[in-house]
This record gives sequence, structure tokens and C-alpha cells, in this order.
Amino acid sequence: MTSTTLTQLADVLKKEIMEGVKEEIENLNLQKEPQQQQDELLTISQACNYLKCSKSTFFRILKKKSVKKQKRGRNTLVRMSELERYLATQDS
Repeated sequence: MTSTTLTQLADVLKKEIMEGVKEEIENLNLQKEPQQQQDELLTISQACNYLKCSKSTFFRILKKKSVKKQKRGRNTLVRMSELERYLATQDS
């Protein structure tokens, strides 16, 4: 084999490996996204929009401790996973 053929073969192999690696990274990212979405922190307004309820109704839900809240400074936040869990218990 000549050096040109070896160089071309190396370039083709490099390109194939890079495409395979990119594809695997994309697959890993797609598998990871749903978990990130569930752990996303929402403000009270965002949570109300998600549940399609008023703020007073949502504060009643928080008061009953049906949904766990987190305080970050003056802000009250809730996890998306908590809202999903709450909705699942309401359907039952």
C-alpha cells in the first residue's frame, strides 16, 4: 500500500469513528433529558401554569403538604417531579 492510500484509509476511519461517537453522545443526551426535565425547579407562577390552577389553590396544595416546596432566599420553588407525583395521586 502506498502512503496516499494509508492516509485516505486513516481519514475514512477517523470520519467513521467521529460519526459513531457523535451518535452515541446524542443517544446519551436523549436518555438524560427526561430526568433533567423532572428535576427542573419551577416558580409558583410556573407551577400554577403547569397545573392550570390559581395561586390561591396552589398555596392550599402546599399548605396540605401534598407538594414539597423548597426555599431559595425569598423564592419558593417546587420540583417538576413533585408536580408529576401530585398529579398521579390525583388521578387515582
